[in-house]
Amino acid sequence: MKRNVFVLFTVIVMIISTLALGCSTAYKVKPMAFRMPSEYTNVTSVGRAQVAAKAFTEKTEAQEAFGFDIIGAGLLPVQLVWFLMILYLFQNTVSVSSPQTESFLTL
Repeated sequence: MKRNVFVLFTVIVMIISTLALGCSTAYKVKPMAFRMPSEYTNVTSVGRAQVAAKAFTEKTEAQEAFGFDIIGAGLLPVQLVWFLMILYLFQNTVSVSSPQTESFLTL
């Protein structure tokens, strides 16, 4: 009987400590502004897409962007930006659509 009480007490303490330590402050989502890939110096074309990347190597810049010391946590944050240009060919008309801007242009 004493063993069952001890096991029950241990399980309850473990559950409470897991909830108390595991449910600390949540990460708050913060939308980030980004530039078009063509504005970066490392832009490259992959098929019909333009791809660029930016590594946050400065600790203050990374902390401002992510809201906590992500570099101090052992991570190197990298922002990937891509832009895909889709061309649709119909008879003599070329329609250009951009998924980011959701605008259509007929040439």
